[in-house]
Order: sequence, then structure tokens, then C-alpha cells
Amino acid sequence: MKKVLLTNLLVATIGGGVILGSNLGKSNVLEIPAAELAEPGDKIKVYPNPADSYILLKADHEAEFVRVEIHNIFGRMVLSFTSEQGAIVQRFDINDLPKGVYMVRGIDAQNRVVFTKTVSKR
Repeated sequence: MKKVLLTNLLVATIGGGVILGSNLGKSNVLEIPAAELAEPGDKIKVYPNPADSYILLKADHEAEFVRVEIHNIFGRMVLSFTSEQGAIVQRFDINDLPKGVYMVRGIDAQNRVVFTKTVSKR
């Protein structure tokens, strides 16, 4: 990997991505697509939404979270599940939850929140 020092750095956002470049002589431009700038939680999908009896969590890579917590709108944890290590798609039963809006959080091995998604239970 070649390292290049850019001085007088220009930054522009175009179409959700970022372009980095230099205004000195030759144009050294590095384009970074929006998908690569996404937070880890942006790579997690929760569906169906709204949900009836279960939710599926789908990651575009091996799961980095060890636990999934579901919190109500008051912030109280109402369900907690152990995540299946290495799974791309996981199913969690929410049948016992009343109708409402919930926050689904992925927690890593260091007890940090790595993603938060909103889901409606109907």
C-alpha cells in the first residue's frame, strides 16, 4: 500500500460519499463510497418492520455483537438474547411484547453498543 501525504486537503461530499484531494499540482484524488463510510450499525438490517411475532437481524458480515437487547420507549430493557457467533441472519422472538415502538441494540464483548435500530411491534 502506497502512502501519500496530502497537504492543503480538499474534502467534498458527493452523492453520499466523500472525495478527498489535493489542490497542489497534480490532482491526487481518493474517492470513498458512502457504503464504506457507514457505521457498523448501518450494515445491520432489522426486518420485518413492523413486526408481529419475530424479528430477523441480518448482517452483511459476521456478527460483531454477542448480545441483542430490546428496550421500550422509556429505555427499559424488556428482552435480551445471546447472539449466535458468526451468524449472518438471526431470528429473535418478540411475540410476548405488547404493541409499540422498541429499540434493538447489539452489544459487543466489551459491553459496548455497536448498533441501535428502531422496530415497531404490531
